[in-house]
Amino acid sequence: MSRNLRLKSMAFYGGATTFVILLFSWVTAYGSTHLQAPPPINGKYEVEIQSSLPCLQGTPPPTLELILHQSGIYLNGGLFLVKNTDKDAVPSSGLSHSQPTAVLEPTLSMLGKLQQQQISLTGSMPQLHLCQSASHPSPAVQLIGTVHKGMINGSLQVGALPEKIAFTATLVESAATERRPSH
Repeated sequence: MSRNLRLKSMAFYGGATTFVILLFSWVTAYGSTHLQAPPPINGKYEVEIQSSLPCLQGTPPPTLELILHQSGIYLNGGLFLVKNTDKDAVPSSGLSHSQPTAVLEPTLSMLGKLQQQQISLTGSMPQLHLCQSASHPSPAVQLIGTVHKGMINGSLQVGALPEKIAFTATLVESAATERRPSH
């Protein structure tokens, strides 16, 4: 009787171990082929917009900077005006340049996702005070685009403005190359 019980126990544990090994192999193979991490896109992008914002009529298109931080498919970002060295290019009445100069990292006021090379961010851009309305003191911004080899092509919707503005963003500084002080 004792010998029969040992044989049954050995068969049970052997079968369970084989099943677990096969299941682990199947899950590993499935994960390797079907579950891929999204490409890293964090960093600073120089944004060129094709036309000026309608609320800034008569001015050349402003230079913008897009900063992205990524955690898997989730994104935090910010769209900021870059201070123009040519004082005639951007009137001081139209744009607010209150961004600190490389001492503090600016607040990222946009949230979004990256899904299948498509990027979608929504949030605010407080620097565009001429595009604001009484109901929205900081204009809402929606950025939608396609990521391809360090570039983002897409459209930008600012506040309640009726038209979308096409843009191209080029990666200037990858988050992987940024040097952060270690403690």
